[in-house]
Amino acid sequence: MCGTQFPESILLHAARQEPRVMGDQVAQAFTDFLSGECNKNPVLLLLEDLHWGDALTVKVVDGALRDLSERPLMVMALARPEIEDLFPKLWTERSRQDIRLGALSKRACERLIQQVLGPHVAPAVQTRIIDQAAGNALFLEELVRTVAAGKGDELPETVLAILHARLMRLQPEARRILRTASVFGETCWAGGVRRLLGRERAGEQFESWLQILVEAEILGRRKESRFAGEVEYVFRHGMLREAAYGMLPDDERRLGHYLVGCYLEELGESDPTILAEHFQRSGDLERAIILYTRAAERCYDNNDLEGALKRVDKGLGCGAEGETRGALYALKTAAWFWSNDLENSFKIGNEALSLLATGTVDWCRAIVFTTGSAAALGKRAQVSDLALRFGTITPAPEILGTYMIGASVLAIMLGFVGDREMSDLFLSHLRDIGEPIEENDPHARACMRYALGRCTSAWPAVQNFRLSSGAYQIIGDRRMIVVSLADLGLALARIGATAEGEAKLREALPLAVRLDEPITLTWPQMYLALLLAERPDPAARSEAKQLAQSTLKAIGESSYYSGIAYCALAAVYRAEGNLTQAEEVAQKAVATLRGIASNAPLAFIALGRLLLSSGRNAEAARVAAEGVEAMGPLRGVNASEVPLRMLLVESLRAAGDAERAAKEQEQLSQLIALRTQEIPDPVLRDKYLARVEMRSGAAPLF
Repeated sequence: MCGTQFPESILLHAARQEPRVMGDQVAQAFTDFLSGECNKNPVLLLLEDLHWGDALTVKVVDGALRDLSERPLMVMALARPEIEDLFPKLWTERSRQDIRLGALSKRACERLIQQVLGPHVAPAVQTRIIDQAAGNALFLEELVRTVAAGKGDELPETVLAILHARLMRLQPEARRILRTASVFGETCWAGGVRRLLGRERAGEQFESWLQILVEAEILGRRKESRFAGEVEYVFRHGMLREAAYGMLPDDERRLGHYLVGCYLEELGESDPTILAEHFQRSGDLERAIILYTRAAERCYDNNDLEGALKRVDKGLGCGAEGETRGALYALKTAAWFWSNDLENSFKIGNEALSLLATGTVDWCRAIVFTTGSAAALGKRAQVSDLALRFGTITPAPEILGTYMIGASVLAIMLGFVGDREMSDLFLSHLRDIGEPIEENDPHARACMRYALGRCTSAWPAVQNFRLSSGAYQIIGDRRMIVVSLADLGLALARIGATAEGEAKLREALPLAVRLDEPITLTWPQMYLALLLAERPDPAARSEAKQLAQSTLKAIGESSYYSGIAYCALAAVYRAEGNLTQAEEVAQKAVATLRGIASNAPLAFIALGRLLLSSGRNAEAARVAAEGVEAMGPLRGVNASEVPLRMLLVESLRAAGDAERAAKEQEQLSQLIALRTQEIPDPVLRDKYLARVEMRSGAAPLF
């Protein structure tokens, strides 16, 4: 490598990130646009036929409603009742108000009939129309139109039959065009319909027949088309399209969908899901699988985890096998991990690894998120086994970026479960690869520095998290921007820079809310809860309680993340004098974090502080000593070691064990001196020393 050129492998990795960045920028641009409009006037955003909408649109609008909740913005969405099945939680947290249209009243039906058919319509005809319409506006419209055409005696019994009968009254050429158009869906393009019909079947009067269908209010012509140079049409009612589609024989449908898929592909259709559905219906399942995989990747990159999982399942439902099935499983592993479905993530990740060739990009993804799930579930043996498998590969140049991400995650997870020796090997390997290129390669800098930050003591953690969060900002990876900012905030608080640490956590929180992913949102919430729980003012403790309870509600009560939330709650209950409840949640924290070497000290500190304040000094000393033992080989690099040893010294003194307290104090003083020497800034050194100064009951919470 020379000059400022990036290695090809990292550029490829960056290219894979681009769709997510673009999706994030579009979402932010949409919110910024609405914000600007709200500065001028109240804004009403009207969304018609939302039942044909997509998950990403719904999420973008949800984000705007959330971010502009105090602004004069109103969204009015019109949809059929099936919207509840398509989007079960549609804007439920945004003060949604539902207005359900009931059946048209008899009087309203009479007025409409008389406006169309005239005031002298026969009472029997009017009654029959009202009875058959049953208050349904679409039924009523079609029934009235049929009577107006002089076919009142032939009224069908269902709306689909009504529409079918109406279509059958068209000229054969018009019906043929309409049936062909229906293969596209509710929207079609003149050029595509002509191509499917063929030169001879389309005929010279093709454009005229389209105009007739527009005048008959079956099709509508749109002013603008999604594809340049193509005239776009839309069915006036979805049921009209379904009626026309129902006229097609199965073999014509299959061929039609194949031709539509090919046509849209040529036009540059940007949504792989649309293409996939056409090829799936045509029977070209192999092509559909490839497209569903691409669609799932796009959803994942756009932080649409639910959409990614749906498309993965569609690809699997098409019969994906072998490496392709493994790739879909790997993507499912990642989506389930970020959705906090750790058991399923671990299970499906192992299935993915059994299908994928060792050392591929998909294999790396599978092993990374399988390891992450195993670590969060406390499966230490499985973490070590997965790390050994990963460590045996020599990365090909084209997967170097993915390999570095994998190596960083594995180094973190090995430290997470207390395997310091193997964690250090991965960190050393990361440095060998990353340090020569990190100046010009933000991807390399981001993952390497984040891993180093997670596997070291407080001050080096601050330095590394600053570098990693800056690199993630350059990349545009919002998920990791949140995570690295949250880790930086906690690391700053640990060295006494509490105000700056809180500012970083509050900077991360709204970004996490926008992403709306359980794990990502939990990260700043649980750390901010810890920080606020240590403060003496009631308002801070009240917010800490709210954040901790919100974490538990979103993430469940038995995960690694819930353990940290329990630690914050224990501190709040202790400060409120509710010692029984404080001990209950502190015991839950210990039970949850005991086997996680990197975070176990937090739980033992929470419980030990409570016991000490309750006068149960010997118990507090035993708990603190158990916490020191739980750190295992991470002693010396665990950022919570100093407060835990402070608690041990204080508990031993309170229990009357002066000799042992003196020995532990000597070791603690050496450790504090070492940590102080690491901090080059004298102001920060003073803040750190102030935080770890020994006072009665003063051992920090983290």
